[in-house]
Amino acid sequence: MRYQYTVTEFDAATAEIDRHTGDDTADWDLDGGHRLTAARIARTIANQWKPATPAATAWRVQVHAGGEDAEAWDPASRAGHGGPPPLTRAQLGAQQTAAARAVTEVLDRVGREVDTAGDLAALMAALPAHTPVSVAETIHIDPDLPPDVPTATATTVKSVNLLDPDGVDVIEDDGRVREYGRLVPGVQLGAVVVAEGRPVPATTVPWPAAERALDALARADAVSALAAYVRLLGEVADLITDTPAGPDGTPETVPSFVNDAGLRQQLTVEADRLRHGAGRLEALRQQIAAHEAAEAARDARDAEEDRRWDR
Repeated sequence: MRYQYTVTEFDAATAEIDRHTGDDTADWDLDGGHRLTAARIARTIANQWKPATPAATAWRVQVHAGGEDAEAWDPASRAGHGGPPPLTRAQLGAQQTAAARAVTEVLDRVGREVDTAGDLAALMAALPAHTPVSVAETIHIDPDLPPDVPTATATTVKSVNLLDPDGVDVIEDDGRVREYGRLVPGVQLGAVVVAEGRPVPATTVPWPAAERALDALARADAVSALAAYVRLLGEVADLITDTPAGPDGTPETVPSFVNDAGLRQQLTVEADRLRHGAGRLEALRQQIAAHEAAEAARDARDAEEDRRWDR
């Protein structure tokens, strides 16, 4: 981002004693450059500024960036000019712990499942008014859901941590002031498919196979990711197989909307290839699972051997 700045230095009597100008060619450590704003740039420069005049006891930074103007004072003077003073790491940690507790205690007391509008209203009224609320992007499911059982979709509420885009100034051990992200506790509404009459388990997984695979990859779980991809290939194969529709018009597969018989047959051939690929992928998944199990057993034996030597 292109920007220009002016730093005005003041002495103890608040008289202006020096002024400096610069632009984005200066070497400032602007954290989070992909989310820069005029206010963030001004605060960062104010934190990192070293007075050029020994008599300077305070300084003000004015920035013009992205069509916006902003100003920030040095950390010591900030509170006197309407801005929050910088925090120590201990203070930031205590603030974030207290904020998280205020949300989790409500969820523990009111509950993490809602059945009616009244349940939801009671929960929202009990939460701190500034608590962010979001909705999960995908439906989840009980990973141990038995096949062919009646199901129900539960509305759930869970705590999530969000990153405050404005950040917070923190005093380092060496006295420098740097900007860090502040975690803000929020709640997320979701939907979980469970067996009818059963509670929502502590651990759930995304219902769509593609999203379940990405969720497993985020947890470095290659075996579960491959299982989800095998399922996804099977689902795609079923959807492009030329299957006659039943009396009620189902199933509606891709070939049912294609008039040319030859093209419908080609789609079925590709479906068979996908099933063959899914079978090979499943075989690899089983080999990887066996390999990981053997490694885990070996690590457990080594750990037990180490414990015996330490006795």
